[in-house]
Amino acid sequence: MQNGYWGESHGCELQGKRIGLVGYGNIGKTLAKRLSGFDVELLAFDKQPDYQVADKAGVQFVSIEDIFMQSHVIIVLLPFSSELENFISHKYLSMMRNGALIINAARGKLLDEGALLQVIEERNVFAALDVFSSEPLAQFSPLLHAKNIITTPHIAAATVESYQQTGIHVAQSIIDYFAGREIKNVL
Repeated sequence: MQNGYWGESHGCELQGKRIGLVGYGNIGKTLAKRLSGFDVELLAFDKQPDYQVADKAGVQFVSIEDIFMQSHVIIVLLPFSSELENFISHKYLSMMRNGALIINAARGKLLDEGALLQVIEERNVFAALDVFSSEPLAQFSPLLHAKNIITTPHIAAATVESYQQTGIHVAQSIIDYFAGREIKNVL
């Protein structure tokens, strides 16, 4: 609208969609809980599946291939390790169903960006990226100009509340350390 353009609406609803979570750790579990109110089918892939928690949340564990072949929306939530660099490769991206959306708000190096660009060019699939293999993203990056890709500058979790919670968690960890208690969320 800032440019005087009133475009057509191309949105879709979550209701009735199949959402695939690639990674079912703390963030995946929290997201599944929040998505449950939208009447979606939740699929998850994790190398160490927590079936008890998943069953309560209505999440079904499936293979990584099934996530990519069946999901309308794929959300990458894996932690990064060198073994997982470019884990989301052309092999999986090319399995995405027509019209599917992949969201990477985890770590940029998990996703093979070159493969994503190739698949986006060849097929009717979409991507939303908040993280990149190299940050900040270069102004000439093809990711910024590719059709069907929305980019944001690593701000998905940047809220006033998230910064406040981070401060509270850090302060509590310091208190726990000096009190000789177990520290949560140690990396």
